[in-house]
This record gives sequence, structure tokens and C-alpha cells, in this order.
Amino acid sequence: MIPNTGKIVCTPSTAGCDSWSSDEDADQCSQSSLGSGPQRQPGTDVSPVETDTPSGEQGPRVAIIDDNELVAEAIERLIGHRADTELFTSPRDFLDTVDNGVTFDLIFCDLIMPQVSGVDVYDHLQRHHPELIECMVIVTGGATTPWGRDFLRTVELPLLLKPVERHEILEWLETLTSFKQR
Repeated sequence: MIPNTGKIVCTPSTAGCDSWSSDEDADQCSQSSLGSGPQRQPGTDVSPVETDTPSGEQGPRVAIIDDNELVAEAIERLIGHRADTELFTSPRDFLDTVDNGVTFDLIFCDLIMPQVSGVDVYDHLQRHHPELIECMVIVTGGATTPWGRDFLRTVELPLLLKPVERHEILEWLETLTSFKQR
């Protein structure tokens, strides 16, 4: 069971983040300082903004793309009652979905995934669905490859570092919801 501590925390392993831990173990997870998007400063504490969708109204459509099903499900559980979420543990399935005309208001996308990476997702969206690029938020445990580091240096996408804080996900959802109401 995932602890309800406000953090989506995993302990690192050779296969990636595959086991849950508590806030006390958060220092075990490495974080990268790469990326040009906005990042939370260490030690800042922002209270989560509750954005429950009134009954009868559909929330924003949110895609969660992460090859680690535990991470994707944790994000989905966090925002599922506030948004219409769709999980993709295969980036190819996500790309097939958008190629078939399905759109999303917000896309949380892991960077390092086998076969199809977050860079590949970005490149495909840029070529075929450029309107979705502004909806994309990169979620990563760190850019551990040269191409991942190069990508984060050259694009202007928001970046969330794993372990992702609960309030960080909720802030993106709140920002989207506020923007759509204008």
C-alpha cells in the first residue's frame, strides 16, 4: 500500500523505481537538477489545492505515461477524482490513441522508458499534434543518458523530479483548471 504522506516515493533499483517507501526514506531516491522547466526549490512547502470536480461535470482529460505501472497508478489515484485520467504504461499505446483523434488537456510523461522514450513521444507530438506539446509535463527520476540530458537542456517543458510531491501534481492540475475557466 502506498503511504499517504504527500509524496510519491520509490526506492531506486537497477530496473528503475519499483518499490514504495515512506517520507523518511525519500533521501534514498536520487534527483537530477537538469531541465529548463520550473522546479520546486528544496524545503518549500506548498499546501495542495483541492480541485474536486463538481458532480455532473467532467474534469480535464489527463494522460499519464510511465512504463512503471506503480508510479502511473499512484499519480492516477492522486488525481483520479479530479480529472478524467487515462494510464499508458506503453508510450506506443498513447501515441496510437492521440493519432486516433483523442486529445488530452494535460500529459504527464516519463522521460526514460524502453523502446519509446519521452523524447520520442515529444518528437511525435511535435510533428503530428503540436497543439499537445504545451500540455506536456516531463516526470523523471533523472536524465541518466546523454540524449536525455541533451533533450532537457533544449526543450522548454515543465519538469517534475521523482519522487514527485503530491502538491506538485495537484498544482499542475489546478493551473490547468484555472486556465480553462478563463
